[in-house]
Amino acid sequence: GMDPGRIRVIYNGFDETVLMQGEARALRSDLQIPADAVVGAIAGALIRRKGHDILFAAMKLLPPAPFHLLVIGDGPERGAFEAAASGLPVHFLGRRNDLGAILRDAADFLIAPSRQEAFGRVIIEAAFAGIPAIGANVDGIPEAILDEATGILVPPESPAALAHALSRLIADRPLRARLGQAAQN
Repeated sequence: GMDPGRIRVIYNGFDETVLMQGEARALRSDLQIPADAVVGAIAGALIRRKGHDILFAAMKLLPPAPFHLLVIGDGPERGAFEAAASGLPVHFLGRRNDLGAILRDAADFLIAPSRQEAFGRVIIEAAFAGIPAIGANVDGIPEAILDEATGILVPPESPAALAHALSRLIADRPLRARLGQAAQN
C-alpha cells in the first residue's frame, strides 16, 4: 500500500580504495597459467548456496579451451569443492585481502552461479575493476548485471546454460571488453 514514489533502494556500497589495494599482475604466472589462457573467477564463501558445484559441472561440459578458474574464498565446503573440481584447471586461493587486485589484474570475468544472492556485491566490485560477470538470474543478481549489456544472466541451477555463457566469454575477447567497459561505466 506504500506509494511507489516514496520508495528508494539504497544499494550496498564498498570502499573502492580498500577494494583496489594490492597488485596481482604476477598471479597468473605464479599459478603457472599459460599466457594465452582466459581466466574466470568466483569469489565468496565456499558454501553450497554460492553454486560452486554448478560451475564445476559447467566446466566439465566445456569444449577444450585455454580456460582457468580462480576460486577466491574459504568455507566449510572447501574439501568437497576441491574433490568436485579434481582434474579441472581450478586454483583454490583461499581467503584473500586483495580481491580487487585479483579481479583487476588476473581475471577476465567473474562467475556468480548462486542459488540465492541478496544482491551480489562482488559483481559490482568486478564491474568497478572493469570485468564483466556471468550470474544466475536469481534474487538480486539481475540488479547487478544488465543482461547482454554489462554481463550475462543464465537460468539458475543450469550447468548447460552456464557452460554456454562461459564458452561465449572464453571465445570472444571483444565481447568481454565491451561488457567489462559497460559494467565499469
